[in-house]
Amino acid sequence: MDDDLTYSGGLPALQDRFERRRAPFDFSDEVLPAEDIDLTHLTRQIVPQSATQSQPGEADTSWTRKRRHIAQEFVGKSELAFLNAQLISNLRKRSWPNHAPALFCRLWAEHSDHLFKALNRDPGTVFRRLAKMRETRAARREARQ
Repeated sequence: MDDDLTYSGGLPALQDRFERRRAPFDFSDEVLPAEDIDLTHLTRQIVPQSATQSQPGEADTSWTRKRRHIAQEFVGKSELAFLNAQLISNLRKRSWPNHAPALFCRLWAEHSDHLFKALNRDPGTVFRRLAKMRETRAARREARQ
């Protein structure tokens, strides 16, 4: 019976979910920044709150939705740190824009100090997020029962 499974639907459902999550993003007319972008400039640019919201005339693609979702964690932080997260999100997929790996490597080769500082997390914050995720999962399990 499905209720006895650790993951609803068992291994087949888990595999299907994994494969869906690895599907490449639909970029439509959008692209990641060019490989030769001025990264130093991005260290001084701050992600605005508006990056989390749909913009007029913006295509509603899987990429724009994901980018807005990622932006929620980076409001007030550098655009370079935000770009790093966007690149990682793309590189986890089955395919990605051709220049994404080179841009990711360049970003870390040239600005690793900035990224380490910008991405340093308070351990308490990480713990609180993990606890919240656990509570959410428990609530979903209870709701299914």
